[in-house]
Amino acid sequence: MSWLQSQGWHAQRLLPDGGELLPWPADGEALDTLSLSVGVPFPWRHQLPLFHFGTVVYTFVLAGEYEGEIWRYEIAPDAWDAVRAATSLAALFSTWTKGIHAGVIGYDRFNRWLSVSDGTRDSLGLLQERAPNLDPFAFPVSVALHPLLRARQVECGVDLSCVDRGFERMEELLDEIAAIRTSLGV
Repeated sequence: MSWLQSQGWHAQRLLPDGGELLPWPADGEALDTLSLSVGVPFPWRHQLPLFHFGTVVYTFVLAGEYEGEIWRYEIAPDAWDAVRAATSLAALFSTWTKGIHAGVIGYDRFNRWLSVSDGTRDSLGLLQERAPNLDPFAFPVSVALHPLLRARQVECGVDLSCVDRGFERMEELLDEIAAIRTSLGV
């Protein structure tokens, strides 16, 4: 992660779907993103926001049994979809590389960035058609309310009772985050 930051890529759109490398947290704002961590099987504070893709945020787990994993959160109303995207940053990049080779990630001349699309169907449909052997959760595509989501959440140890009370749990996380921001003076 230090290497990625040192490359100055945060100013360029090199990641699929115009994703951005998030800068090192310099204030408490980065903590707010973690309010999407509804039901994660590790303390919500044990992660660092890493990438932002429009409505999908990827984090790097910093400690514990899940250390080194990449988790994703989709920013969607009433969709509590915390789920592992990859077992490591290397696995995530490897899957994206395989996506380029499979033709599910290509250069979008209009946006001038890599895109998970061929312009004719939704991104998840494209992944399932052209690259069924690749993990769709590794890609910054919407999986909200898709049947694959709950199965992966169970596999990853997400607490579905927290997911079932998602809005209430997110409010609790926001309260915890506000308390930490206050204690840090940010």
